[in-house]
Amino acid sequence: MMAYGEAVENLSREMVLVSHIQRGAVQDGPGWRTTVYLKGCPLRCPWCYNAESLHFQQELRYVPQFCIGAAACGRCLEVCRSGGIVPPGPDTDGRPVVRRQLCRVCGECTQVCPSGALSLVGRAMTAADIVQEAEKDRDFYCTSGGGLTLSGGEPLVRPTLAAAVMTLAHQKGLHTAIETCGWFDLDAPENRTALRHCDLLIFDLKHLDSRQHRAFTHMDNSRILENLDRIVREFPALPLWVRTPVVRGFNDNEADIRDMARHVAQLPTVTRHELLPCLPVGEEKYAQLGMVRSQLASVGPDSAQLQELRAVVAACRREARHGRAEGEA
Repeated sequence: MMAYGEAVENLSREMVLVSHIQRGAVQDGPGWRTTVYLKGCPLRCPWCYNAESLHFQQELRYVPQFCIGAAACGRCLEVCRSGGIVPPGPDTDGRPVVRRQLCRVCGECTQVCPSGALSLVGRAMTAADIVQEAEKDRDFYCTSGGGLTLSGGEPLVRPTLAAAVMTLAHQKGLHTAIETCGWFDLDAPENRTALRHCDLLIFDLKHLDSRQHRAFTHMDNSRILENLDRIVREFPALPLWVRTPVVRGFNDNEADIRDMARHVAQLPTVTRHELLPCLPVGEEKYAQLGMVRSQLASVGPDSAQLQELRAVVAACRREARHGRAEGEA
């Protein structure tokens, strides 16, 4: 039988594409966090800020504003053999044009681009690489109570990688957190390992109504709701933060928020239920990746309405605590 240490070492070689790493994050768990965003998500939330984390494969990012023009440079045109980059059009201010349907994402153009206008999104990393990056901020964790947060995309659709990162991070004495949309296989042994080595699970809950959830995210929410309830039962030592993005026309009403708040308030391991306003940001990321943002993309409530909805959540949590106290009396 393979020794535990050898098994972890094998897991640590699992490769994954990382879209970016954010140091000094303060919203992704306690203290100073190093948040690692993996590529690939099963949902398609139109309000998602992280366009670069939606797809599982590497992508070409093109920022035309950085391009110095074909006349001054033109190196990308010289190396592109697929026809994915063509000479400037009449409305491109002398800049080459990326034809996404022909681009093979080989990366050769990015290697000769002097201005950084062309770059590849998706850095191949192993679990060991990720933990090594996180360890660079250890001094900040020690003074702030922070640690490593694995995000995405959806990290738990990469169960082998998630298990390896969480296990290795714990071996190094790092506080660990996972941000999840909730749509993953909870019965995968590697995901159960990841959750056993997770100190905080940050769980997105967007809506209780399956039809509304599917209309906006392209996926049914039955697995998400089942996973939330099962995690509370099966991992009673794992604290959860539940986050609800508040989106106009989707869930920005008292009835929907109250239904979610009452459901969450009955879950004993949930220590926090946050409402996050949807902000009109991230549009440029979609354009740089050649993507068109959904017409359902919207913004959240104004500050006054958000405060009213947060008061609804607070009231539901008080009611639940009062009910539990009476039951224990």
